[in-house]
Amino acid sequence: MSYRRYVVLSALLAAALAAPANELITNLPGTPAGGLSSKHYSGYLDVNPGAHYHYYFATSQGNPTTDPVILWLNGGPGCSSMAGLFIENGPYSVDANLNLVSNPWSWNRLANVIYFESPAGVGWSYNEKQNQVYDDTRTAAENYAALQAFFAKFPEFGTNDFYVMGESYAGHYVPQLSYTILQATRSNGKVPPQSNFKGFASGNPVSDEKYDNDGKWLNTYLKMHGLVSLDYNGTDTDGNYDPYDILNDVCPTGMDLSLFDYIRFPHPLIRKANSYKRYVANRPACANNWTTTYLNQKEVAAALHVRTDIDWHICGGPEYTGGPDSVVNIYQKFSQLSQYKVLVYAGDEDTVVNFLGTERWVLDMQLPVTYPWGAWYYNQGFGLQVGGYGMQFNNGGNLNFTTVKGAGHMVPWYQPGIAYQLLYNFLNY
Repeated sequence: MSYRRYVVLSALLAAALAAPANELITNLPGTPAGGLSSKHYSGYLDVNPGAHYHYYFATSQGNPTTDPVILWLNGGPGCSSMAGLFIENGPYSVDANLNLVSNPWSWNRLANVIYFESPAGVGWSYNEKQNQVYDDTRTAAENYAALQAFFAKFPEFGTNDFYVMGESYAGHYVPQLSYTILQATRSNGKVPPQSNFKGFASGNPVSDEKYDNDGKWLNTYLKMHGLVSLDYNGTDTDGNYDPYDILNDVCPTGMDLSLFDYIRFPHPLIRKANSYKRYVANRPACANNWTTTYLNQKEVAAALHVRTDIDWHICGGPEYTGGPDSVVNIYQKFSQLSQYKVLVYAGDEDTVVNFLGTERWVLDMQLPVTYPWGAWYYNQGFGLQVGGYGMQFNNGGNLNFTTVKGAGHMVPWYQPGIAYQLLYNFLNY
């Protein structure tokens, strides 16, 4: 083979193994001066006949070649992971002027992060067939197919360590997708996502109907936080507070979708009444409004290579019939497998999936304890501070449970710095 022909073939091979240039984001409105901090991609992954999943991929600001890959899923069911990207753990958030503001605690400082809008019908993801009905089984299958399509589109990331992470109703998505990957490993373990899968993490996860919705744990939580009196045994509360973080302010404009409307799974917490104001440090209360307005600009949709005729909503999606009452059995299976690591974390200011019920189902698995209950720490320039409390179990594989101090339901939103440390700890232990 001549040298010239070798060079041509090498160039063609490199192009075939490279990320899709036509889905590289080059002109996202509101981007800070200097452009995006790393390469970002957005487009569609074709999943099964007629289903098209929107993905957003923020490559690592560190070393994309060797840093791990994380798939992030928001819950709902029916809530968009673009909220995770632009409100929680992505490299930028949207301000009141619809400009993008850099997030110093972005998770893509530690990893390459993929965001799926799942299932089809959520956000910019769509299904060519109308009136589709989803459940956990179909969502897991299509998320898995979307992952296969992603790694086919980005083969150069197929050897990076890979993790699945999410929060809220993604407490169903994440373990069920992980179990789907595990099952595929037995028959086809040499290709991604099976070959590079290393574990999963679920935050404030909807996991078990008995524990999540048991009024006993919610009532105990409300009592201990002064939201109801000690002699009251129900779950009704007074005051216009944020159920996802009782310390957080609420958006005062009246334009925001009620935070209670985001709770799309059965839950005993259903009412709110008079308003009050608490002056505590928190993320902007109207971030949902700003993000929704920003993403519904035609120029933004065009920059993201998605359909411009779709109205983007933070939560909505197709009809969803749910899934199993419990996914705790999946945690029990993974707890026996030494090649994977699993994390369950819970912001301790959340009433929607309060940490007491979550901690209880973790303890009721009765796994051998490796490290007993204790504090973990972070340092943001003021010396070591308690980030939360937790414990580690080992039943052949590693499973960790931890609280996150001062965080609500969406931990990276309410405590971004502590969430960053939590991610670092998870990836590096």
